[in-house]
Amino acid sequence: MNTAVNLVLLFCLALGFTMPETIPVVMTGEAKCKDILPQETYPIVHIDFKEYVKGVLPNEWGPKWNEESLKAGAVAVKMFAISMVERRGYVWDCNWSQVYRPSRRTEATDKAVDDTWDYILLKDDKVFTTYYDDYLATCYMRGALTDCMGQWNSLADAEAGMNFKDILYKYYKGSSVISLTTEKKSTNTITKLRLLEDTLYIKYLKEEHR
Repeated sequence: MNTAVNLVLLFCLALGFTMPETIPVVMTGEAKCKDILPQETYPIVHIDFKEYVKGVLPNEWGPKWNEESLKAGAVAVKMFAISMVERRGYVWDCNWSQVYRPSRRTEATDKAVDDTWDYILLKDDKVFTTYYDDYLATCYMRGALTDCMGQWNSLADAEAGMNFKDILYKYYKGSSVISLTTEKKSTNTITKLRLLEDTLYIKYLKEEHR
C-alpha cells in the first residue's frame, strides 16, 4: 500500500514538473570569468532552454566521449541550470555557472540532449544542484563531498559499460531519474484502474441493496 502511494506521489510530482521554455543567461562573452564587472553590467538574454543545454554540453563534456557519458552530462547540465535559476534567477554564460558556447555543438552532443530531454533528476522529490567537475577528486578538493560528478570519471564509467542512469545514481546518491513521458503513461494507467475499481464497487453496492 505504501509503495503504491509513493509511486502515485512520484507520478504526480513528475506530471507537475514543467520544463522551462527559456532560460535567462548573463552574457559576458567570456569562457572563464575572473575580474569581470558586476552582473548588472551585462545583458541578460532569454535563450530557448533546450538550445541552451545543447550549447553547454560540448563545452563541459568531451564532444567525442562515450554516448552514455554524454547522456549523463546532458541531464546534469540541464538540472544544474534549473537549480541555479531557482536559486538566483539566472545563469552565467561562463564557468561561474556553465560555459555556453553554441558554436561548439556537435551531432553527438545534440543527440545526447535530445535522447535525455524527457528525463529529470530529483532528490527527496525536489530539484537539487547537480554539481560536476573534471574529476571526482576535484569535487572533494572543492568541498563537494556529495552530489558532484567527475566528468572524466563518467567517461570511464561509460567505457566500463555503465548506462547514463547508473552513472547519475553513482554520483548523485539517493536521486531518482524520472521519465516524464513514462510517468504520464503510468499515471494514466493508474487512473483508468481506479475508475474501473470505482465502477465495479458501485455496481457491487447496487447489487447488495436490491
